[in-house]
Amino acid sequence: MDIKELKKLADSGDAKAQNELGDMYKDGEGVEQDDKKAVKYFRMAAAQGDRRGEYNMGWMCHRGRGMKQDFEETFNWYRLAAEKGEAFAQCNLGFMYSEGSGVEQDNVEAMKWFKLAAENGDSMAYYNIGSMYSNGEGVEQDTEEAFKWYEKAAEMGYADSQSLVGSMYLYGDTVEANHEKAFKWFKLAAEQDEVIAQFYLATLYKNGTGVEKDDKEALKWFTLSAEQGDPDAQYALGFIYENGEGVDQDLAESTRWYRLAAEQVHIAAQYCVGWAYLYGNGIEKNESEAVKWFELSADGGDADAQLILGRMYSKGIGVEKNESEAFNWCKLSAEQEHAEAQYFLAAMYVMGEGVKQDKKEATRLCRLSAEQGYADAQFTLGMMFDEGDGVKEDKNEAIKWLKLAAEQGHEGAQNELNQRIRTVKASNKMKVK
Repeated sequence: MDIKELKKLADSGDAKAQNELGDMYKDGEGVEQDDKKAVKYFRMAAAQGDRRGEYNMGWMCHRGRGMKQDFEETFNWYRLAAEKGEAFAQCNLGFMYSEGSGVEQDNVEAMKWFKLAAENGDSMAYYNIGSMYSNGEGVEQDTEEAFKWYEKAAEMGYADSQSLVGSMYLYGDTVEANHEKAFKWFKLAAEQDEVIAQFYLATLYKNGTGVEKDDKEALKWFTLSAEQGDPDAQYALGFIYENGEGVDQDLAESTRWYRLAAEQVHIAAQYCVGWAYLYGNGIEKNESEAVKWFELSADGGDADAQLILGRMYSKGIGVEKNESEAFNWCKLSAEQEHAEAQYFLAAMYVMGEGVKQDKKEATRLCRLSAEQGYADAQFTLGMMFDEGDGVKEDKNEAIKWLKLAAEQGHEGAQNELNQRIRTVKASNKMKVK
């Protein structure tokens, strides 16, 4: 309908035209976006007792668009519309009761309005009822009942619920795990631009879970999710471009995606950005900038970042040398059972770097590292048993640890074992007078 004709109808008191014109101004469709004009037309419809106009007034007031944000006024508008059977208003009224927004918090009342909205066909209400059952809010907790409501919302096309049902099938949460069903629901949600579903769908394609492995499809969905700002998808793209998985290796593109994720406090991505700056991967080498990103990741608890930061402080790379700071970071990493950090920390105890010399503690840490399969620690522990250094001399135990290290390709351990073999052979030669 022509805008002039629509305005004419709205000005003559046609509530449907008033709501339609309000929507146009709210969304900037066919007219210049103008929230105040949207409120003007919604208010005209609401003044006539039109339930859609009342809902729209609540919606604008809830968000403070074109008018002052006021939760109590929002509640009143939603209530007027809800009592007339407006499903969206009923659902939003339930939400306000559940949150105690503009009204005293009341989960029982929230459930009442969600169920009324559901009876009127609102898919979000079905999802919210599922959430209430899942959390035991307003009703006795019942995860199986929750799943029924979630699945109904998903069947009605509600993307958030499709994504959640997909996740429940993927991990076997409440229902028996079924990767094919997980794929189905993630795909339906992803096609509605649900960002988390896009990430999971990409992961299923990448791993061949519930669907035939397809790196091209994985890249497509990771990219769609990442472009919407999902940090896990951005990190995944960084990894894909760094390693050239299904694409040409592109370190600059890899670092770009890592950085976008890192700026959203993705701890693993922060570590990767630090690594890129440290070695100049796809970005100009900058050791002090590397320290900055490693510190962010380390503060977030990343054990790899804590170790490398400790090493940088130990050697004065990108930061002033500080053995005490080096020890503290390596200790944090080792406490997370990081095998390499345990070994590095053991060396610091041996040398007395950043901490009082303590060979007993060094031996303990070296053993912990060796037991986790760290080859350098296995070699060192083997030599300690061979020489009786910090432990009771035990040649059999020495051979055991040297063999474990050698099996991992440790050259020192291989050379040591080969030397022993040559020595044994030499001693077994026939002797003559």
